[in-house]
Amino acid sequence: MSLRGAARTGLVDIRNMTAIEGFKMVGNQKFEEYGIELVAFTHDATGAKYIHVDTEDTNNAFCVGFCTPPTNDTGITHILEHTTLCGSDQYPIKDPFFKMRNRSLSTFMNAMTYPDTTMYPFATINEKDFKNLRSVYLDAVFSPKLDKLDFLQEGHRLEKDEAGDTKIKGVVFNEMKGVYGDPSNLFYHRTIAHLYGRDSCYGHHYGGDPAAITTLTHNDLVEFHRAHYSPANCIIVTYGDLPIVDNLGYINQVLTERAERDNSPGTRKRLQVKGPSVPVPASLTTTGPVDPLMDAEQSGSKICISWALSVPSTACDISFDLAILSNLLTSGPSAPLYQALIEAGVGADFVMGTGFSQEYKGGCFQVGVQGVQLKKHSKEDVEKTIMLCLEDTVKNGFEKKLVESVLHQVELSKAHRSASWGVNVVAALVHNEVHEKPTASAFEATRRVSELREKLKADPAYLQGLLNTHIIQNQHKLVHLMTPEADYPASVVKEEETKQTPDLIASTPAEMVQDKAEFMKQLDRVEDMSILPTLNVESDIPAEPLPDPRIEVLQHPKLEVLQNVLTPTNGVWYFRLVIPISHLSKEELLLLPLMCSLVGQTGAGGYNYRELAQETDLCCSGISAKPVVGTDRKDPTLSRAMLVVTSHGLERCWERFFEILSMMMTDGRLCDEDKQVRLRVKNQIESMAFGDVNSIVDNAHAYALKHAAGQVDKFAACAELIDGISQVAHMKDLMQSVSGDKPEAEARLTDILVSVKALYEKLFAAYPTSRVSLTTTKPVTEEQHLAFNAFIDTLPETDLSPDPSTLSADTTRDVCETGKVFIPAPADLGYIGMAHKTDLSYLHDDMAAVEVMLRIVDTKFLHKEVREKGGAYGAGAVSSVSGNDSVVGMYSYRDPATATTEVTFGKCLEWLETEGNLKDADVNEAKILVFAGADAPKSPQVQGLREFLTTITMEDMRVKRSRLLSVTKEDILCVARKLLDPSWTTVSKNTSEVAFYRTASVVIGGETTWETMKSKDEKWQKWAKLDEVKASSA
Repeated sequence: MSLRGAARTGLVDIRNMTAIEGFKMVGNQKFEEYGIELVAFTHDATGAKYIHVDTEDTNNAFCVGFCTPPTNDTGITHILEHTTLCGSDQYPIKDPFFKMRNRSLSTFMNAMTYPDTTMYPFATINEKDFKNLRSVYLDAVFSPKLDKLDFLQEGHRLEKDEAGDTKIKGVVFNEMKGVYGDPSNLFYHRTIAHLYGRDSCYGHHYGGDPAAITTLTHNDLVEFHRAHYSPANCIIVTYGDLPIVDNLGYINQVLTERAERDNSPGTRKRLQVKGPSVPVPASLTTTGPVDPLMDAEQSGSKICISWALSVPSTACDISFDLAILSNLLTSGPSAPLYQALIEAGVGADFVMGTGFSQEYKGGCFQVGVQGVQLKKHSKEDVEKTIMLCLEDTVKNGFEKKLVESVLHQVELSKAHRSASWGVNVVAALVHNEVHEKPTASAFEATRRVSELREKLKADPAYLQGLLNTHIIQNQHKLVHLMTPEADYPASVVKEEETKQTPDLIASTPAEMVQDKAEFMKQLDRVEDMSILPTLNVESDIPAEPLPDPRIEVLQHPKLEVLQNVLTPTNGVWYFRLVIPISHLSKEELLLLPLMCSLVGQTGAGGYNYRELAQETDLCCSGISAKPVVGTDRKDPTLSRAMLVVTSHGLERCWERFFEILSMMMTDGRLCDEDKQVRLRVKNQIESMAFGDVNSIVDNAHAYALKHAAGQVDKFAACAELIDGISQVAHMKDLMQSVSGDKPEAEARLTDILVSVKALYEKLFAAYPTSRVSLTTTKPVTEEQHLAFNAFIDTLPETDLSPDPSTLSADTTRDVCETGKVFIPAPADLGYIGMAHKTDLSYLHDDMAAVEVMLRIVDTKFLHKEVREKGGAYGAGAVSSVSGNDSVVGMYSYRDPATATTEVTFGKCLEWLETEGNLKDADVNEAKILVFAGADAPKSPQVQGLREFLTTITMEDMRVKRSRLLSVTKEDILCVARKLLDPSWTTVSKNTSEVAFYRTASVVIGGETTWETMKSKDEKWQKWAKLDEVKASSA
């Protein structure tokens, strides 16, 4: 067994070594189809587990994890995850985790809490960086400071402000208020908690219930760490091509020192998933908040049946087969549960968590729908519908072709590699170890597919038997109904917090109540940053950009560009077609996402939509069409508006894919008189509307930033129509207009279908400016070229050549009255986005300095002021908004004080100019952060596409890179004074385009925030009714 690293420190062969560096090898296995070798070790002194995944991938990954089942709702595992990263024995400074972001070329850095596991993964392409991060991570988890101040900041505290008012603060406390204020999250967590009951670790919310978080003490936290973050309870996994011996030696030293310090290695925690502590089957009825941007009637109810399964950890074949069964039951238009619930109009879409999950030991299966109108479908009706559907499936089974299409998707997913595959691997292996699954089970998909085919050959009713045994006959189930209430608190814990605060004040000694001013002073303490390891810009950052893969330029008379990208793809091809859309009107842009979602979903040629879905799944990953609108990277006066059609598949399916794609694009079934098509489109509108609405709470900062950008730039305004809050409102209005079976609803559906069909036919043609990229391992063969040419030749030709300098969509008359918008959402916390118009572009003389400057503002100023002091979960600054380099932005996330944050945005220049704040080291760290993004590894599907999509050449990259490397502190101050002058946050009309603003701000969520803003600044405009969207959105 050869473990790589030959190009770096020499090849090490440990095939015949049973013991090395304090570890004993307990197994190794090769998986040729994945190109990996798995090596497992046990630490002699502590029993810790270490797994290495040896592969040629240079994006090396690391993860240390622990089994951490909670016993209450205080969020102890979640708060410990945060506090652990706030300083350690070797690195006794505040937040070394966040500060390493600027000192590292990491491609991934995070920490995650799960229902029974806490893990700390990272990935990097730089060997020195890997060792630096390994040192910081291991010291953080085994030797954290767990300072009381950090606990108060990250967990919870009582804080008295200048006015003498006492409030509950804390990063995790505020984060979980946001989670519990989101209807989908609230429904899901209530379901799991009641399904498993209080005797199980899964009956407690690992993230923390805000009502219980305030009962957690600092001593509780310290004791939990001592008991659970021990060597004996840890699993360490590495992945990549770095030599293993160095890891073994370093990890051995860390584990041994921790065990000697504690005089014990600790104990391995094992999950004990007990049976239900409540009578089963159980029923639960609750109330919750209305979905964002909807009223109670539109929101409808959520109903779910959940089963707790008891699949043994060693029965990995059963778990795999249940995952396949789940896919067959719920995914796609041929799935029985989809037909019985969504297609039949019982609900608008499945609820979060629907399907089989292995996140819980033993497994969990859920089937639920949202948008249910109880007047038509009662809780009992929905339960009966689900059970009858499952019972009918046991009787009738699945079509063989449907099963094969699902198995083909498994084979394709195994071959397809994302850039973050290594991180996914190390996280999965930690999860498997906590659940005591065989280590190799993470890489046995190929064998499992073959075995399942053999099982079905021997017993065609095998899957039905699984369904009957593990689900239908399983009495450990819960039926949960949650109905929306218009007057439900914006945050589920708002009333609880009101009750808690007086009790906490009464029970908390006066000296334990944090004075805000004093607390802030402690956060401002000066620290010695030199103790943190870092990379060096001069020696560790390559002067040249990473080379492109080999690209062969092909020719086709109907295309502007046809290229073949040649790179290792593991037997997968990748297809990308770019169609211009700059000639579309505003109404067409608003309709475009719906049209894209219907590609291949209504049938084509001789296939109905169910048959076409199966044929598609048998030949490719699916066919996706996504609109992209931004500015030209080199000239901000030109647009970059395109529809990008993508797919990928196995080499054997190349010809069939192009046959299917041709059928979809030229013969799609969009007849407004076809009842099947009408029902399909109506279902899709409802599903999209609920999907968009459910995305608001977790992505409200992005929506706020996009909406603000739409107030300052015409191209950003068009982009906001496609994937901003205006699109969410548009889909909500479409859903409302086609709901029911009244004549006016049917007439509106007809209008929509006619418009979609017209747009479909307008776009799916061979434009002279269309472009295609084909990515393969070897050059496209003559047979493959013939199949591709046959597809292109079926597209109708058009002489229309849209002008990229203009967008037909007229957005100017819809810009809001004030440039400051408040959008209500059912969240006690707010999200703010501020956008500012500039003349920047990719090669602008100031662009490199601006990118570095904004990284400094983000990590050195906003992080401390908005997150550490203000209590927001996050904040940041970006040099490009909505694909537009001429719009810069700032934002905050789950923010209890957006009005204060907006003021903070205006103080960036003052902070930069204050003597002693901006240091040369800050500039170098910001450069490292910029290059970490620029040099991040790319998956095969996106390699070679930079110039194809953006016109940025390799020479442009070299020029930009040289400028970045040469940015100085003086350059930072110069561009800051240009961009962040004292009036930059003041809303004012743009002198060159008076319909737009120079700066605009948007806040989503937090009624208390709105009242504060309104009282301070009457210019804020409330987006009160979605029916009035045209009056306030771009």
